[in-house]
Amino acid sequence: MPFVQRNEDGDIIGIFANQQPYASEWVADDTGELLEFMEPKPVTPKASRRQFFQGLAMRGLLPPAEALAAVQSGAIPAAFSSALAGLSDAEQFAAQMLIAGAAEFEPDHPITLKMAGGLGWSEADRTALFTFCATL
Repeated sequence: MPFVQRNEDGDIIGIFANQQPYASEWVADDTGELLEFMEPKPVTPKASRRQFFQGLAMRGLLPPAEALAAVQSGAIPAAFSSALAGLSDAEQFAAQMLIAGAAEFEPDHPITLKMAGGLGWSEADRTALFTFCATL
């Protein structure tokens, strides 16, 4: 029967045998939430800049010319404009910097998650895209 640490959203992010200053809530061993946390989750791979934009083009999500421009010069694809428009000014700048300059893209990066949501991608869509991109 462990003590758990939670993030600001209330999700379990750590378990401990003994009470800690940051983990004072005790939960039963068979609690579904604890069992789910302890279940290993598959890791979605990162994609290099080339893999990411090539994968988007190969999946028909970007025109090949835009994918190539993104890799060559850091151009932000027009298809991303709708997702960028839904972000705050600070988030837009962070997303533009990431898209234009990242050497690799992480599937669970906060900006990736916001952009994916803005593009209408489900978690399964995002996972499938990054898994595919990592094979290129």
